[in-house]
Amino acid sequence: EPTSMILLAGGLAGWLATRRGRSERI
Repeated sequence: EPTSMILLAGGLAGWLATRRGRSERI
C-alpha cells in the first residue's frame, strides 16, 4: 500500500533530519 510507503518515507526523512542536526525540535 502507498500509505505505508509514505509513512516510511516521512519517518526516514525526519530521522535523517534529526541525525543531521537540522531540526531543533527534538
